[in-house]
Amino acid sequence: MDAAAQNHRIEELPAWSGAGLMIDCPDFDGSGIAALWEKFGPYIYGGTEHDGIFGVSLPLPDNAPGFRYWALMRLRSGTALPEGLARVDFPAGRFAIWHFHEHPSQLPLHFQDIYNKRLTAAGLKSASPWMSMEHYGPDWHDEAAGRFKLDLWIAIV
Repeated sequence: MDAAAQNHRIEELPAWSGAGLMIDCPDFDGSGIAALWEKFGPYIYGGTEHDGIFGVSLPLPDNAPGFRYWALMRLRSGTALPEGLARVDFPAGRFAIWHFHEHPSQLPLHFQDIYNKRLTAAGLKSASPWMSMEHYGPDWHDEAAGRFKLDLWIAIV
């Protein structure tokens, strides 16, 4: 097993709710994601109490090619939905998690590598329907290096 496949952890995540903004990315064209985050940014720092920031990718309806992308905050129990955001509920799940510390342009390549190589090399299988997440912690932006520091979560069976 290669080092990249081994360098992961497994976590169980209970059901949770998020508040955010969503776009559909037909044909896997994620070119609108940066603009979505720019629009979502004021909500992150606007005083809403939350338990983390996530980028969540899910299949498009009817298995159309592409993905649905959410920029969202994990709501704390009892927190009201901020005006202008949509609520989305996620079931409990099991996830394989890899750390990412690269330029954000490398995110698609890392997700491809995880789905095409690392899961199999680690003896894991993606959940169906698939789900992947980027978890942005408090120190996610390494400005000096121009890189993001985050965790890539892949739903597994």
